[in-house]
Amino acid sequence: MEKEYKPVMAFDFDGTISDSMSVILDGVNHAATKFNFSKVSKSDFKRFRTMSIPNIKKELGIGLLETPRIASWVRKWMYENRSRLKPIVGMESVLKTLRDSNIPIVVLSTNRRDTIESFFQEFELPKPELIFTPEKLGGKTPVLKSLKDNFKDYSHLIYVCDELRDVVSCAESNTYSIHVNWGANSQEAIAKTGASFFASEPHEILTFMNQQALCFPSNLLPQRQSPFVNMALSLAEMLFPKSKTLAAYFQKRLQRVINYEISTGRCTKEQWLEYLRSLKGRKTGIKDIDRAVKNNGETDLSKLVTLS
Repeated sequence: MEKEYKPVMAFDFDGTISDSMSVILDGVNHAATKFNFSKVSKSDFKRFRTMSIPNIKKELGIGLLETPRIASWVRKWMYENRSRLKPIVGMESVLKTLRDSNIPIVVLSTNRRDTIESFFQEFELPKPELIFTPEKLGGKTPVLKSLKDNFKDYSHLIYVCDELRDVVSCAESNTYSIHVNWGANSQEAIAKTGASFFASEPHEILTFMNQQALCFPSNLLPQRQSPFVNMALSLAEMLFPKSKTLAAYFQKRLQRVINYEISTGRCTKEQWLEYLRSLKGRKTGIKDIDRAVKNNGETDLSKLVTLS
């Protein structure tokens, strides 16, 4: 049985809530002197916004075994320089709106817990219900999966983030993602992986939550689709990437989702039309939509709504 729309909003910290990119850059360059790897210039940083972390580490000369030690040192340096951190302009209003709407706020970040707690306290931001700080780089997928157990009475988990690895973790954990374009990775870097929504301004986070996301199926409920069926479909996609039969199947499956969400009164045809028209063939990290987009080329998927 489908639950009423009750979202949980999870946020990355650095580059999403906190305007900390310049502080991180200073920390990385101090670490470069200490651990003997290449420093990052402002022009490098601009270029790195389009790259993944493994490629950045390779270019800087940071080895796999050195990564945990360097990351720990930078986190400690960030805490010692936390007085330089400021909120992204507009994020305070977003967080307070969520609090006033009784929507749970969670922070999931690789920064230190004490840095995050002192930041929220200093700027009198709404206190998060939970703060997760996995130290393992790229270790957010299992945390996002386990986070769903903490909010079983809710319907949707949405993660607001600024990094490519975060968007990948969302796709792997069936979590809806909002990529913010003011942080570590640019929208260009995210395009191939795909985010559920792109935000250029903080207020657009609320737009997605209040309009598009409520159309989507709950991602806090057990998946209806058998894992064996999904494996078979993935294999079929690999073997027959241009199959018209598969294309028709995925479009029909997405149409069933659209029909169901409209029939429940959760959203309208117009809301689905607006979202699908905004995609223009790009990935979203939402499997049913991405498969329909992939097998539909550049054709306007809004026809799936007008046929519903």
